[in-house]
Amino acid sequence: MKYRLNTTNYHDFATFAVNKLPARSYFIPYPGRAAVDAVAPKQKRYASPKVQCLNGEWDFKFYPRPAELPVELDTDAVHFDKLDVPSCWQFRGYDKPFYVNIRYQFPYKPPVIPTTGKVSRTFSWLGCDTGIRPQWKVPGEEYNFVGVYRRFIEIDDADKRRIVSFLGVASCMDLYVNGFFIGYSEGAHNTAEFDLTGKLKSGHNELVVVVHRWCNGTYLEDQDMFRNNGIFRDVLLRTEEPTDLWDIDAKTEKKPDGYTLTLSAQTLSDIDVAFTVKGHGLEQTATVTAENGTAQAVFAGLDVTEWNAEVPTLYNIYYETATSCVKEKIGFRTVEIKQDVFLLNGRKIKLKGVNHHDTDAANGYTMSPDDIERDMLVCKRFNIDTVRTSHYPPDPLLLELADELGIYIVDENDLQLHQQRPQVGKPLYGPHHAAVSAGQNPREHIGYYVEPWQRGGRLSQHRCHVRLPQAALSPAGAL
Repeated sequence: MKYRLNTTNYHDFATFAVNKLPARSYFIPYPGRAAVDAVAPKQKRYASPKVQCLNGEWDFKFYPRPAELPVELDTDAVHFDKLDVPSCWQFRGYDKPFYVNIRYQFPYKPPVIPTTGKVSRTFSWLGCDTGIRPQWKVPGEEYNFVGVYRRFIEIDDADKRRIVSFLGVASCMDLYVNGFFIGYSEGAHNTAEFDLTGKLKSGHNELVVVVHRWCNGTYLEDQDMFRNNGIFRDVLLRTEEPTDLWDIDAKTEKKPDGYTLTLSAQTLSDIDVAFTVKGHGLEQTATVTAENGTAQAVFAGLDVTEWNAEVPTLYNIYYETATSCVKEKIGFRTVEIKQDVFLLNGRKIKLKGVNHHDTDAANGYTMSPDDIERDMLVCKRFNIDTVRTSHYPPDPLLLELADELGIYIVDENDLQLHQQRPQVGKPLYGPHHAAVSAGQNPREHIGYYVEPWQRGGRLSQHRCHVRLPQAALSPAGAL
């Protein structure tokens, strides 16, 4: 099949998303309560009949010289390799892992990044073995490599609404389906969703994803870590009915008569939504008819056991329609700072924490559910009660397991600069900063025990940081 590839999105400063759906909470719908109750958190996204996981073997073509990527791509004429998704291509024999801190892998000229030419020499003030002094480095045979992914999917009923969700792609992605351009996204660790309704046909369908090593967004992701690339988290294809849920939210507030829990949902049509809170002797349900696509229920005066890391008491919350059920778990707690003392549920505590990177010796950024669970269990085994998700939003499963095991979370977004990078902190970059923050906050509204909500490392001195819109700075449950 033939495609005319977009050649500008990844280096066009004005472009950081094309046809990308607005960010929403991460959740996995099931047909009914019995089905979702039977599934453990690690298996939830893989067992729902309403969500098809597209993980597995994909076709893959690596272009070490980006100039060799044809503008007119005929996938029938390409000799593809095979690559497992999710994975990082550096850990599958294409390119090599590259660690860097502070400086970039290419000359610092924001917003300019390398396109098809060889990377010229780079400048830095710091070197771990040479101290602080001006120094130049000639990278060698370094280019803005490109990886092209292809996968075929079978569709039974093309009339249904279908949304594809990429949970993590570094550094950016252009998506194509059946010969047509669908959309573009950057912000490696944020979810990117696209509406494929009307783009798929009954039977055989071809998905193509073009991934560039660097994009304009790379200037905002200057984390001190190994730099990897590829589709490194799960890919999900969601099938939605007109009576399904589009988004969900939950907020708690402690009042003199107990806790108030506010559950809300965005719907695809004005339907009845049943909200339920259940657990530890408590069970209340309220059914609300959505108006203009929104339904909300308020449960007041709840006598509940508060959540903390020692006793992580969670309650089930359900959002149900005629065709869909979403189950999440939530805890009730308060967080405040009084005279520089950190208080949880009114009691002072001292956090004993570690930084956590999504990293695996054999797979780079890609971590399986078992890998994530292993890391959280190691923390509990060694009396670590706090994890900072350095330096980006983690896989949502990590947050769910932290809830259940009893681990406080300092949740970072995918935004890190350094003090010697003032240009990237100018108001010119304000919309880019806001897009990164807005992509994270709605995703993590439900139940996650976020204490400080870190908006960006090495960033506070920059004007565009404080000028982010308030909607991007005030997630539910965060300070």
